[in-house]
Amino acid sequence: MVRAVGLSKIVPLAPGSGSDKLVILRHIGLEIAPREALAIVGASGSGKSTLLGLLAGLDVPSEGRVEIDGQEYLRYRAELKGVARSARRSAVGRAMELARVADHASYPIGHL
Repeated sequence: MVRAVGLSKIVPLAPGSGSDKLVILRHIGLEIAPREALAIVGASGSGKSTLLGLLAGLDVPSEGRVEIDGQEYLRYRAELKGVARSARRSAVGRAMELARVADHASYPIGHL
């Protein structure tokens, strides 16, 4: 089981931008059971890729945590070394690229 608890991602903005921070995700919670299929959909810029990056351990949340089988992911990730970590990043990267291609492939030809 993969579980996100109170997951948030907030990044600082440059001075003079009108705000001091950008809230990308705020207090996301979800559970993904083994073998469960899940689709993350939303408008461009809504935080889909950020959420996937946090769930995959490619980024660190500003708040909250990700658990895998009840173990906090940052501790779990520290146990994954060398080849396993490289293979995991490669697989997640490919999945994210395929998701980007699917976004564009889902439009009927007449709309391009």
